[in-house]
Amino acid sequence: MSLGAEIARLRIAKGWRQKDLAAQVNVLQSHVARWENDMNRPRRRMLQKLADALAVPIEYLLAADRKDGTSRLVEEQDAVLAELLRQVHKIEPQDREALKTILQTMLTKAQMHELLVRPSPAIGTSPPESERKNRPRLSAKRSA
Repeated sequence: MSLGAEIARLRIAKGWRQKDLAAQVNVLQSHVARWENDMNRPRRRMLQKLADALAVPIEYLLAADRKDGTSRLVEEQDAVLAELLRQVHKIEPQDREALKTILQTMLTKAQMHELLVRPSPAIGTSPPESERKNRPRLSAKRSA
């Protein structure tokens, strides 16, 4: 979902017209219309004002604005998880922090698992050719 579509969705969920959101963030209604139609993108400070007015963390709006397709990838792989993530803004701030901690812990566990299952070179053996190419060479010449 685009940033504009997300702004419109959140606005409608609050029962506001574009004019109402515009008044909340002190802009013209035409600005809101252009953002919602993805004709213009609000600047960072305005994104913060929008996030405050719409009662969501700014990260939520920034995630909607990502160009890398991460949210689309999550949507394709796990629709239930994607829907839960869309609703995170509804939970209390301390619960959001706890959720972040849980996710960070799980990701750290996955990274540790990757490190543990990756084969390491045996002691006394030379590294693979790809690693030797990237290593800086020591010069045999000594400067006087």
